[in-house]
Amino acid sequence: GNKISDAGAKALAEALKHLPNLTYLNLNNNSISDSGATALAEALKHLPNLTYLNLINNKLTSEGEKALAEAKEEARAKKGKAEAEAGAKATAGDLRKVVAQAKAAGNSYREVLKLPSYIDTLQGGR
Repeated sequence: GNKISDAGAKALAEALKHLPNLTYLNLNNNSISDSGATALAEALKHLPNLTYLNLINNKLTSEGEKALAEAKEEARAKKGKAEAEAGAKATAGDLRKVVAQAKAAGNSYREVLKLPSYIDTLQGGR
């Protein structure tokens, strides 16, 4: 280990918040306790791409482990939401292209997308 204490873990946590693409973090064999783990947990919320975190042979108890697990789950949920929103934006953009192409060809988007006629009623027209 690098003899990282809780003070070192807290300083490291501040820096980690600015590394959202970090995927691997090995902090095994140090002196990090629940206090340092709590600081690291806050940083984990900003690390959605972190896939490996090693804190073996530190001074953590279930309290620190719980804080880390909850933070990682929060980061994972944020990442999933961001990916879903990006996918929805892409889908909306694709749909706009289809509608534009349909209008240019003199067709309704309903015809191009093979949607039933009641869609026009619900959507208010072509």
